[in-house]
Amino acid sequence: MRIAFVVTSFPNPASTPILKQITALMDRGHEVDVYGDRQGDLSAPHADIDTYKLFNRIHHPRMPSSPWQRFCGGMSMLGKRIWNDPGTCLRSLNVAKYGEMAYGFTLLYAAQTLNHEKPYDVIHAQFGPNGIKAMFLKECRLLKGPLLTTFRGYDLTAYPRRRGGAVYRGLFRAGNYFTANSAFLAQRAMELGCPEDKIEVLPTGINLNRFKHTARRVGPEQEIVVLSVGRLVEVKGIRFGLQAMAEIIREFPQVQYDIVGDGPLRSSLQQLAVELGIANRVRFLGAQSEEQLISIYRDSHLFLFPGVVSRQGDEEGFGGVCVEAQASGMPVVATEVGGIRETVANGQSGVLVQPRNVTLLVDALRDLLHHPERWPAMGSAGRTHVTNRFDLETASDRLLRIYRRLARGRNQV
Repeated sequence: MRIAFVVTSFPNPASTPILKQITALMDRGHEVDVYGDRQGDLSAPHADIDTYKLFNRIHHPRMPSSPWQRFCGGMSMLGKRIWNDPGTCLRSLNVAKYGEMAYGFTLLYAAQTLNHEKPYDVIHAQFGPNGIKAMFLKECRLLKGPLLTTFRGYDLTAYPRRRGGAVYRGLFRAGNYFTANSAFLAQRAMELGCPEDKIEVLPTGINLNRFKHTARRVGPEQEIVVLSVGRLVEVKGIRFGLQAMAEIIREFPQVQYDIVGDGPLRSSLQQLAVELGIANRVRFLGAQSEEQLISIYRDSHLFLFPGVVSRQGDEEGFGGVCVEAQASGMPVVATEVGGIRETVANGQSGVLVQPRNVTLLVDALRDLLHHPERWPAMGSAGRTHVTNRFDLETASDRLLRIYRRLARGRNQV
C-alpha cells in the first residue's frame, strides 16, 4: 500500500509513537511518505531514522518562518506556478474557505513537496489540525486518497477551546474515518460532533521487545530512583511532582528524583527544586533518545506521572510514558487525568490519585516506599496489562485493517 502521513514537525522526540507506526508499516512492506510543515527537533535523534533511511521519505516545504519572507516567497512562487497550474493556485488561495492556510501560503508552499500525481491508498493525518490541513490539501487536489485522522491529545482538549467547538465540523463530515488513542479522546470527539460509526479507539502500541521486564527490588540503604518523563510544560504537572518529592526525600533521604524531558518550564522547575531544598537530589536529564530512555527506565524503581488539566484545558490523552514504564516493570503513581485511567491498571500495576493534590501523591509514594515487597507483583501486572492492550504488532494489524477497508472504498473517498 502507498500511505501518506501528514504531520507537523518531524522527526522530534514527541513524535516517537508516529515513528513507530511508520516503521511498523515499512516492516510489512508498505510504502510511506511523510509530509510535514517543517523540520523537527533533532537534538535527540532516533536510531530508526537512519536505520529505515527515513530522511528520503520526509518532505518539508521550504517555507520561511518570517511572515514577510513567507509572503514574498509565496508571491514569487505564485508567479511561477499560476500559468502551469492555475486551478491549484487559485484554489489554495481561497481565503474565505481556508483562512490563514490560504493567506499564509501554507497550502501553496505544500505543493512544492506533495506527490499528488498518483492517489495514495490512505492519507493518514496525525492530530486533528493536520486532519484539517489534509482535508484542505485534498480539496485543492494536492493530495488524493481516503483520509484517516488520528486524535492524540491536545487536539481534542485544548485546541477546541481555543478555536471553538465547531472547529472539526467540516473534517468530521469530509473525513473518511478517525481513530483516537483512548476512549476518553473518542468520547471527546463524539461530543464535538464526530459520528459514532466513524471513529474507534486505537491505542498507540509499543515494541515490547525493546522494553525488557525487570522485577524491581531494593536492598538496605540502596539508592531508590523515582522517575518522571515528559515535556516540561504545565500539563505534565512536574511542579506537583517536585513538591511531593520534597516531602518524600525528607522522609526517605536515599531517594533520587530523575526528570527526563525538556521544555519552556525547565528553568522555573529547576529554581523550584532549589527553593524546596532538594536540588542535590533532583536531576534534570533533558531530552533523551529512545535507547537512552530505555536504559533510564531499566535503572529506575518507581514511576511518577503527576499530570494536570492545564489552564488552557489541555489534558493527557493517552500517557505513553506510563505504558513504557509498566512494560519495563515499574510500579506507577499517576493522576487521574484524561486517558491515564485506561493506561494504568489502578490498584494492580499502579496507584491513581486526584490531580493537583500533593498530599495524595505523597501518600501513594510513601506507601510504596514502605512496602517494596509489592513492587515485583505490580511490575508483573503492569507488563501483562501492556502486553494485552498496547502491543505494537497488534495495534499495527488493526491499523492495517482500517487502511484496507478505506482503500477498498467502503467509506466514500
